[in-house]
Amino acid sequence: MRRNSSSLVCFFFHALVGVTLWVMVVSSTDSDQTCENPDTCFARPPADAKYVTEGSYFPSNSFLRVPIKAIREETHNSRVITFALPPNRSLGITISSAVLMDVPKEDGKSIVRPYNPIHIDNEGSFELLIKIYPDGIAGKYISQLQVGDKVGFKQTKTNVKKFQFPFKGVEKITMLAGGTGIAPMYQALVPILKETDIKVRLLYSNKTPQDIMLKKELDDLVQANSDRFSLYYIIGENKNDQRHSDFAETGWIDEEKIGRLAFAAKDANSIVWICGVDDMYNSLAGSRMKALTAGSALHNLGFSDDILWRS
Repeated sequence: MRRNSSSLVCFFFHALVGVTLWVMVVSSTDSDQTCENPDTCFARPPADAKYVTEGSYFPSNSFLRVPIKAIREETHNSRVITFALPPNRSLGITISSAVLMDVPKEDGKSIVRPYNPIHIDNEGSFELLIKIYPDGIAGKYISQLQVGDKVGFKQTKTNVKKFQFPFKGVEKITMLAGGTGIAPMYQALVPILKETDIKVRLLYSNKTPQDIMLKKELDDLVQANSDRFSLYYIIGENKNDQRHSDFAETGWIDEEKIGRLAFAAKDANSIVWICGVDDMYNSLAGSRMKALTAGSALHNLGFSDDILWRS
C-alpha cells in the first residue's frame, strides 16, 4: 500500500511539473505585458490562425506577442531590437517582406507599423532595425520598451512583395536606399551574396555619417564580396551639402549619381530597387506607388516599370 501511495505522489508531481513547464514555454497569455525570461514566454496562435506564407511564425488574422530579448543602440536615433522566438524556430517569412507591429495608443486603441526584419533566418530570434521618431506614436512606444516586454506582430498579404528571393532571372540589382530604407535591402543582401551570383550596387543616403545604420555589417559584406558588391555612401542634409566630401559622395541620390554609379538600364537582366522617404520616391520615380513618371530621374536614365522595384 505504501509503495502504491508513493507511486501516486510521484505521478502527480511529474504531471504538475509538466503542466507548469508547458504553461511557461507555450501558453503565456497575450495579456501579459512582460516576462522575466524572454526565452520561455511564447503564446500559442489562435485556433483559427491563418498565414500568408507557409511556415510563417506570425498569423495574418491576429497579433501574436513575443518578448524582447535584447536592445542595441545602433545610432543616436535608431535601435536594433532582438525579439525571441521558441528554440529552433525561425521567423519563416519570405524575402522581401515585412511584419506589422501592434503599437498601442494612450486612448487604449492601437495602430500598426510595418518593419522589415533583418537576419530573418536566425533560429530562436529575429531582429528589427527601428528609427525612433520622438514625436510619433510608434516612436514614444518603442523608446520605452525594455528587455522582457512583449510586442504583438502579424503579417498580411500587403506585407509581402511580388519580387521574391532568389529573384530568378535577375543578374544585377542597383539598390537605392535612404535611412531606414536599408532594412529591406539588407534583408535581401545577406542571402543574395551567400546563395546567388547576383551582383549588387548599393547607393545608401543619410544626412550625416553618424546617421548610417548597419554600417559595420555593410562594410563587412563589401570586404567579403568585393567582386560582386559595391557600396556608395551618400551624405548630405540637402542636395548641395558638400561638408563630407572626404568621406563619401555628397548631397542626395540623384540622376547624376545613379547614371555614374548604378548599373545601366540597358544592362540585361538588371533591376533598380528603391526604399526611402516619400521625397526620395518622388524625385527618383515620380511617386511611391504610381507608374514611373516622365521627367523623373530613373525615367530620364532609361529605366521602366518592369525593371523597377519599390519597397
